[in-house]
Amino acid sequence: MEIGVKQTIRTPVPPAGRGYVAVPTDDLAPDKYTVTVRLLDESGQPIGEPAATNVTVEPRPAWTKRVRILNNLAMDLLLNERQMFVNPRNGWVFFAADAPTKLTLTPGDLTIALDGEAMHHLQAGEYTIRGNTNGLTVRAVPELVFAEFLDNPSVREFGPYDLDFMRRHDLLDSINTIEYDTNAMGPMHPFCTEWQAAGGRWISELRITDKPDSPVDHKFWLKPLLGKQHQSNGMLIDEFMKFVPERTEAARKMLADPRLGGKLFYPYVCSPMPSKGPDGANFVKLIAASGNPLVWERYLNEQKSEAEA
Repeated sequence: MEIGVKQTIRTPVPPAGRGYVAVPTDDLAPDKYTVTVRLLDESGQPIGEPAATNVTVEPRPAWTKRVRILNNLAMDLLLNERQMFVNPRNGWVFFAADAPTKLTLTPGDLTIALDGEAMHHLQAGEYTIRGNTNGLTVRAVPELVFAEFLDNPSVREFGPYDLDFMRRHDLLDSINTIEYDTNAMGPMHPFCTEWQAAGGRWISELRITDKPDSPVDHKFWLKPLLGKQHQSNGMLIDEFMKFVPERTEAARKMLADPRLGGKLFYPYVCSPMPSKGPDGANFVKLIAASGNPLVWERYLNEQKSEAEA
């Protein structure tokens, strides 16, 4: 693969016939480039005609010079400026200290009492830290969800997935969001208040089906957040297997309803969207534009031992 006259990248094509190439752009100036792909046989002779496409390398945002990107999920935010960091997006920030300490972040005057680790959801922007930052780590991390609280596992000996289970396996330090399995109709669990006070997010679940009598009405989806689940930070709607215009319209009305009050809407979807045609594509575009997460259903079956896993 050739990128203009700047780079040539060679990679083997796997037996399945499809290969992927990661193109480093750190050394490419912002500009328009032509990417040309040529297939070669084992002796280096061309196979067929080359294919080409035009791409644009955009200027790197200024904040990239103030962070250390670790991978596609995490980045270090606290580098040389020990009393200041920039959070490049609305999202979770992880704090860890070598010794107990108390920090205050401005704007917002958020106080963080650290005795090890903590995670808080912060708005994008620049933050000043008041407090001892020696040995402090500040890192942008993704949303880390435990699902489902109070559920029973497939391997019964492992459960139930209650608070004792989470504490026994030190899960509370490794997540920032808990999904509550009560079908969103029962009362809030008492631990919710404690979890939210520590900076965590609490998500309730409402189950729907694809049966003809399953409500396609945003008022039904919203009802638990206005009742017994009012303390939740959002609602996971489980699950979207079929996509029809009526469901997209119901989602649009829910997102526009002022009673949602800034709470999050988590649609739980079962299949790759391209396979669902234009209705699936329209649904995904709506959720993406709203800034809400799209939850893609994937199961990793539990096994009774490490060897079986």
